[in-house]
Amino acid sequence: SILETSYDRETFIRNMVDLEISTELSVQYVNIDCVEILEYLYRKGNTLLIISDFYLKSDIISLILKHHNLYHFFKYIYVSCDTLTTKSSGDLYRKVLLDLGLEGNQLVMIGDNYYSDYQNAKKYMINAFWIEPPSK
Repeated sequence: SILETSYDRETFIRNMVDLEISTELSVQYVNIDCVEILEYLYRKGNTLLIISDFYLKSDIISLILKHHNLYHFFKYIYVSCDTLTTKSSGDLYRKVLLDLGLEGNQLVMIGDNYYSDYQNAKKYMINAFWIEPPSK
């Protein structure tokens, strides 16, 4: 095929990942209200982490967070594609709790997906808050 003759496999993959990252960055925006909450929680000494069902690995999420000057807030980043578990199944919450040696009531989950971020977090006794996504 044309792709095989134009690029070696590694170059093609690297180019596609770079394209995906630049595309992600071009459509993202920082929610200032959320940043203010992060700053407040961080200043109060809370340990902040990201738990995400996403197809890009945590090192890419880290790059995106650094781009938006948000990386320093987070001590841990859990992404479903790294762990092969998901919030939508609830298994990613179980993994986080086991890895960190925590009980559910020691975490607070804030998210915009009612089922994955709110209902499934509640199943693990995690203090969960649902933020309704803005209308499109």
